[in-house]
Amino acid sequence: MLTLTQAQQATSPRRGGNGGAVAEQYYALAHWLRPTDGRDGNPTDARSVGVTSCHPGAGVSTVAANLAVAAAQTGSTPVLLVDLSGKPARLAEQLSLDGDLGLLRALSGTATPCECVRTTTIPNLSLLALNHEPAASLSSFDGNRIVELLYELERDFAFVVVDLPPTDSGLCFSLAGVLNGVLLVMDGQSTQSHLATRAKHRLHHANAALLGVILNNHTRDLPHWLDARV
Repeated sequence: MLTLTQAQQATSPRRGGNGGAVAEQYYALAHWLRPTDGRDGNPTDARSVGVTSCHPGAGVSTVAANLAVAAAQTGSTPVLLVDLSGKPARLAEQLSLDGDLGLLRALSGTATPCECVRTTTIPNLSLLALNHEPAASLSSFDGNRIVELLYELERDFAFVVVDLPPTDSGLCFSLAGVLNGVLLVMDGQSTQSHLATRAKHRLHHANAALLGVILNNHTRDLPHWLDARV
């Protein structure tokens, strides 16, 4: 599966509104990925999907946030965006969410995961993220604890989108295989063939289910090396 998107802010995409055909790509992707809620015809039926990249700066946080927004708007069941990128949560910035975003409290066990998530102004959508702590804060937790947290969250949310760091990070490697699937984001202007190949091999060794590629910030033509493979 190959999806083409363009660089844009992580806001609330709406059919016919700003973003136009770009927003439609996120709606189509969300419909393809998320559980059917009793409907037939969904080919993946994923409850948790990670979004990662071959290298920093490919637009993973924007793609993950827009996918979560689109999934919340195309269904009636709760959707959660878990931001493990180690950066300030883009969705929180766009929606002007301040205060505690809950991720460290959820990992430390000082409150239940559902008590830690933040509801947003977008119906059915919640967020769990770092506040302004450095990414190293996540490394203080055992990888198994993060896996346990994701399993707990899957019991309370119908669809969980996880904003992951790039594939060469230890955190991505430890989590990719426990999620129902992973989307690999490539920048249409800067991602090179050898980086894409390395990322694919890394996900394979992590036992990840690679659902497809998101070609972000694309132009009319595909990169020549990718065009030769699709």
